[in-house]
Amino acid sequence: MEKKSFLDKITHIIWDWNGTIIDDVALCVDIMNHLLKDHNLPAIGLKTYRNIFKFPVKEYYSKVGFDFNKVSFDEIGQRFIEMYNQRIEEIKLQPGVIDLLSRLEEEGKTQILISARRADSLKLDVERFGLTDYFTQIIGLDDDLARGKDHLVEQFFKQNGINPQNVLFIGDTEHDLDIAKSLGAHFFMVSNGHNSAWRLMARTPFVYANLETLADFLFNA
Repeated sequence: MEKKSFLDKITHIIWDWNGTIIDDVALCVDIMNHLLKDHNLPAIGLKTYRNIFKFPVKEYYSKVGFDFNKVSFDEIGQRFIEMYNQRIEEIKLQPGVIDLLSRLEEEGKTQILISARRADSLKLDVERFGLTDYFTQIIGLDDDLARGKDHLVEQFFKQNGINPQNVLFIGDTEHDLDIAKSLGAHFFMVSNGHNSAWRLMARTPFVYANLETLADFLFNA
C-alpha cells in the first residue's frame, strides 16, 4: 500500500472510542472482576479478557460465567456502567492519539467518532478530554448496553452518501473490523485495546501495536 496515494483518496476517518482513543482496558477488567466476585465467579486476567471480549457484550458476559437464568444481563450491564462512570477520571488517552488526530485534521480529513457507548455520556467524555473540535460528528447509542454499533455506522453511510472506498476505520476490535469489511471501507486496527493482537492478525495484516506506530506508517517514509 503506497502511503501518500492511499491517504489522498481518504476523505473520512471513522474512529472508535473505547480502547482506540482512550485506554480503558485495565479499568474494564477490574470492574468486571468486581462483578464476578460479587457473583462468586472466578476473576479473569488481561490476556483472557482481550481474547474473549466481543460485541454484543452480552455474549462476552456469558463467556466470563454469568448465567442469565439467575441474573439479568440488563442488571449486570447497568451495574458495570455505573461503576465505569464512577471511575471515569482514571482513564487516560492512548499514546499518540492527539498527534494523529491533529495530523489527519491538517490533511483535511473529516473525522467522525462512532461508539457503542451511550451518546450523551460519549459526548461528555470527549469534551472532558478536549477532543470535541476534532470531530464533525460524535455518534453513540441510545442506551448503556453496548449491543454493537454496526447499525450506527450503516445509518451514517446511508444518510451521508459516502463512498466507502474513501473511508478509513480506525478501531481495536473484531467488531470494528467486521463493520468496515461489511461496508467495503478501508481499516487499520490497533492491538493495545480490547482485542488481542493474535485475534486481529488472524483476520487482517493491517494491525498496529498502537496509534504511534500507525502514525509512523501513515506519515513517515
